[in-house]
Amino acid sequence: MDLKQGVVTRVDGKRCQIHSEQNTYHAYIPHKVIGVDPKTSKPLCVGDRVLFIEDEAEEIIVKELLPRYTKLSRRAIGAVAKEQIVASNIDQLLIVTAVYNPPFHPGIVDRFIIAAIKGDLQPVICINKQDLLHKDKNKERIEQVIETYRQLEYTVVCTSTKTQQGLDELRNILKDKTTALAGHSGVGKSSLLLTIDPDLTLVTKNISRKSRRGQHATTSVTLNPLCIGGYVVDTPGIRELNLWETSVAEVTNYYPEIAALSSHCRYRGCTHTHEPKCAVKEAVEKGEIEEFRYDSYYNVIDSIENPSMSSRPVAFHNREKPF
Repeated sequence: MDLKQGVVTRVDGKRCQIHSEQNTYHAYIPHKVIGVDPKTSKPLCVGDRVLFIEDEAEEIIVKELLPRYTKLSRRAIGAVAKEQIVASNIDQLLIVTAVYNPPFHPGIVDRFIIAAIKGDLQPVICINKQDLLHKDKNKERIEQVIETYRQLEYTVVCTSTKTQQGLDELRNILKDKTTALAGHSGVGKSSLLLTIDPDLTLVTKNISRKSRRGQHATTSVTLNPLCIGGYVVDTPGIRELNLWETSVAEVTNYYPEIAALSSHCRYRGCTHTHEPKCAVKEAVEKGEIEEFRYDSYYNVIDSIENPSMSSRPVAFHNREKPF
């Protein structure tokens, strides 16, 4: 029985779909697979490179997980601390949010930026539904947030499937890369992909009128080829994102404008949350650091110190003040 190598394109419980040498195999995932980290909630994820065999009963069985060079992961939901790896061996993370309907959440954008950097992925921010921006009473604030991300040298693309705004730029970003899409339900991830590649087999749903939240269109993680070259990983909408193995001390590193002022605080090891003579809090009060970024930073720190509390970021339209 010769070992074959392939890439996992879908996982459904104890079974997975593997693409290898132009063929698709439906394989069984046994209890023990070589190379699987016991700290992970599931043995395999989309994008994994695996070795598999076909046994005497013509059953396809996964034998070994090869090393992952990048990953998108989070802390699995539940009491036991486990890492849930959503996708692996991808180049970039397209963080999709909407300017309106559902409400804009810069907090979830920042959390995904952290997850991307921790997983050695390039974060790209996609602000979708630009055709609805005129309906939002916070239009100027949202435009300022977009400008802030650009000033921090993040790649930002503003899109609309209705007006076609930004779609050529998005195509160039996705072309010949393997990209995972992430964001809340209803922000238009599947609609964007279908506009770029109509041959993709994806489902779209409307926003719930009652909750103003998106309804899950994508129900499982899948790896799909793009007609323009490259691959996309479409993920179910994520309402909350608990960061995996992130310490309070390292959070500052993911906020460059905060890290730049840390050495000016009175106390070494200042967390910039409650300490007096904090250069970061003073900069926020002076308007030198955007308040929404500090709110995001504060909420990440709080979720690490209080992991039992919900990590769902507060909507931009109803943001709580940390001080």
